[in-house]
Amino acid sequence: SVRPTDKVFKTAPKDVRLDTTADIKSHATKIEALSVLTRTMPPGNATRMKSEERELLRRWFSLGAVVD
Repeated sequence: SVRPTDKVFKTAPKDVRLDTTADIKSHATKIEALSVLTRTMPPGNATRMKSEERELLRRWFSLGAVVD
């Protein structure tokens, strides 16, 4: 985010922002890899992302990750 709410990050890590549809589209492959395949996002699962949420993301990616 342009303004991260996490106390650890003062700026977006690696300057990756997911604030807009365009941001999400441009990073879709990385989002899938980190949140679905390796489960390393969010870091330390700080938001307590559930397996069901990861499965929902996996299905969204399998359908082409359409963001409109």
